[in-house]
Amino acid sequence: MRPTAVVAMWLVAFAGNACTRPRSPERGSFTTAQAEELWKTGAIFVDVLPYVRRPANLPPGTIWREPERMNIPGSVWLPDTGYGALSPTSEGYLRGSLDHVTDGDKHKCLVIYCR
Repeated sequence: MRPTAVVAMWLVAFAGNACTRPRSPERGSFTTAQAEELWKTGAIFVDVLPYVRRPANLPPGTIWREPERMNIPGSVWLPDTGYGALSPTSEGYLRGSLDHVTDGDKHKCLVIYCR
């Protein structure tokens, strides 16, 4: 299953009537002002950007520094859940995590982002 399908499914499943999806020319995107309005109404922002792992082919003794993660303050990070296809394990992690952050309330508004 493509993550966009999973994300869309969860936006529909969790958003209910609790939030109105902003409209914009690009599918699924909205302005900073629209995002701020959703934030003010209690929307939960979910970052699906992957975790950057130490490259396996680095020579021994090479110092590895994880890149700084830039995210929306207060957002929930569910790493590695924004790929083109999710394994059953990753999909279960995503579903369980979304259920947890919403306390099982399928009417809570979620904003899923990756950059």
